[in-house]
Amino acid sequence: MQSSGDGGEPSWAWLGLLKWSLSYTDGTKPSEESLAPMSKEDREFLEEVMRDGIVDEGKRMTTILKELTDALQAMKDGHVENNTPEDESKKTEWKEEDVEGLLEELRNIVEQIDYAKAFSAMGGLKFLLGCASERDVVPRGVRSNCLAVLGTLCQNNPTVQYAMLELGALRILVDLYFAEFNDTNKDEQQQLPSRIVQTMSCTVRSHAMAEQIYCDNEAGIMVIETGLGLRRSNNKKLPPPSTQLCKRSLFFLQALITSDHADQNRIEKFNPCVAYLIQQQEQDWEIREMMLSMILRIISQNKCVEAVSDHKKSLVGMAVNRISAIRLMDPDSEDRDLASEELNDWETLLVELAKI
Repeated sequence: MQSSGDGGEPSWAWLGLLKWSLSYTDGTKPSEESLAPMSKEDREFLEEVMRDGIVDEGKRMTTILKELTDALQAMKDGHVENNTPEDESKKTEWKEEDVEGLLEELRNIVEQIDYAKAFSAMGGLKFLLGCASERDVVPRGVRSNCLAVLGTLCQNNPTVQYAMLELGALRILVDLYFAEFNDTNKDEQQQLPSRIVQTMSCTVRSHAMAEQIYCDNEAGIMVIETGLGLRRSNNKKLPPPSTQLCKRSLFFLQALITSDHADQNRIEKFNPCVAYLIQQQEQDWEIREMMLSMILRIISQNKCVEAVSDHKKSLVGMAVNRISAIRLMDPDSEDRDLASEELNDWETLLVELAKI
């Protein structure tokens, strides 16, 4: 297999790197002298976390990673044709659900910020990116769980977000998104594209540099456009986005254009997305409420009100229709309870639109 998980390095290099890192943290000699060691700062930090943190979890994280490398090595060996008898005798059987379970446990551990930093220092980010990118060998469920762990590692963690930037993770994730998005036969519900968008969102949100790098990349903007369904209208060959993919793309869009770091130029780049959402008159109530919340925030932040005012007539018509429909609902029904916040937002929007 010739595929490369990180856009340039030899296939499966990410697996060897983690094996080396794990042996290094055990105090043994690295298996590949050609690989540069961790920095002194990273090594000291990692040792401190393992020594002074919750010791059981630190040891468990290392154990999990060793088991994951064994499992993925077995997957790789099982995919190689013409194995020698010696290779066959070394094979270890791993069930996909066992590997997913290990990744879920790892995800719970790295929710703690110190363990997330430690995992990053061990080369774990490259390992997860590589594993998630191995489309020919690694099962989809395992790859999805790798992406979930990456998202958890990056969430509200500037140190790990910066490490992801240094690895070129955004380019890797964007390329992987389009490869998966166009492969509808393998993923009818677009679970992997949806997970990739979520991971990218965690990687850049609230990190000024990461947000800017993402928004300056045309391919990054296209990810959100296709996730919302905008590009579908211009290219019938593209599959329509699933509801889950649309929700995560909209959440990411709102985070980018209502961020404290956003400016008029950034919002204007996503004007086609905002216009498309308004024109769709979405029937899914969660997507509709997310869109409404985003519009109200654009107005309140007053950075680029034109993104909303250009569609004032359409929005007023939508507001009047939705307010009327909600008020006609049975006041004691569950639907009316669910729509109460939406009703308040539409009424607020009418007031705000009258001011612009």
